[in-house]
Amino acid sequence: MDMNPNGVACMGPPCSSWGLPARGTSQRTVMNIYGNIFSHWVRSNTAIVSRAVLLILVLLANNCLFILEQPRQSLLSSHRRFNWLVNYVAYVCSSTFWMQKHGHPSPKPTVCYSNMPEIYKLDLGKLTKVERLENTTLKTTRLFDEFYWLFGVGA
Repeated sequence: MDMNPNGVACMGPPCSSWGLPARGTSQRTVMNIYGNIFSHWVRSNTAIVSRAVLLILVLLANNCLFILEQPRQSLLSSHRRFNWLVNYVAYVCSSTFWMQKHGHPSPKPTVCYSNMPEIYKLDLGKLTKVERLENTTLKTTRLFDEFYWLFGVGA
């Protein structure tokens, strides 16, 4: 790896099996962090986190900084290797914040982990209901009336 000292690497392992919406399918829980180990999708996301930890170790050895992003409800922080990294190897700070405060079209509560203490500056405060309603431009679901109109199903 050829990275300048004090360079910054930003990473976001796929949250598709770590986040709250996928817990029914991935079967990940606080008590069973590895979830459905018979699912290739769940195993591959677990392996990606292990590889991200290895990458972070290389970054730390090269005196570089890292930022790892996940949804706030993600269980990634309970992964055995990530837990080892943040509790025994490196001083890692975390910051939770609202992505909408940084211009994202949806509110999206997020957490970032980093070896730079300044990560806390990402938290720009609470997101009020008024701010959320005024600034949300990304719609994640359709209204039922729209569904009925699109598919010709009577209400």
